[in-house]
Amino acid sequence: MLNSTLTANTAAGGGSSSGNGGSGYGGAIFNLNGTVSIAFSTLAGNTVSAGSGASAGSADGGAIYSLGYNAAATSGSRTASVRLSNSILSNSSGGRDLVSDKPATVANGSANVASAGVVNGSGAPKNLIMTSAAVNGADALPAGWITTDPTLGALAANGSANAPFTMAITTSSPAHATGSCTDTAGNAVTIDQRGIPRPGSGCDLGSFQLYTDEVFANGFE
Repeated sequence: MLNSTLTANTAAGGGSSSGNGGSGYGGAIFNLNGTVSIAFSTLAGNTVSAGSGASAGSADGGAIYSLGYNAAATSGSRTASVRLSNSILSNSSGGRDLVSDKPATVANGSANVASAGVVNGSGAPKNLIMTSAAVNGADALPAGWITTDPTLGALAANGSANAPFTMAITTSSPAHATGSCTDTAGNAVTIDQRGIPRPGSGCDLGSFQLYTDEVFANGFE
């Protein structure tokens, strides 16, 4: 996923008057034993909620919930991998923004042999992830992420009626001018989600690039 905005999505656990409530995991993205690569994207303002019942469910991973879950005798992928570059995961409701999970056992009690991990993309890019956790034996998360509020604007066209809607930042945002300008494989990314040029260095994190020379964009006399 490149130059994308995911916002106002919801994962809600189902409810039951007599049984257990379901769990809401992964408001924007739920990754089960998959390989997910995300660069220059904004996953913000998503929601997770637990279902009610005799025993309440749980909720977490408003932006991303990545789950490694497979038994030895089961076919299929056994790796839940997330690779992040120059992205924003923030302002989730009902749980942390990012969770990587690898429980000890699967539903039938067999040992869980899957792996789960989150890594930075090539070139040691920055990411802004406000709240995150590796739980139940998942690999430790990378150090050095920015964890302060990116102060995103509301979803809007931000300069072009024909462009995809984005969530703008200002020069005071911690996401401004801190990126590596490359995707998860280390390839240069030259435009944002709207097609606005990105600089060769010091790119903004997320799908929106603040174009500081907009006052001259249409020329002057």
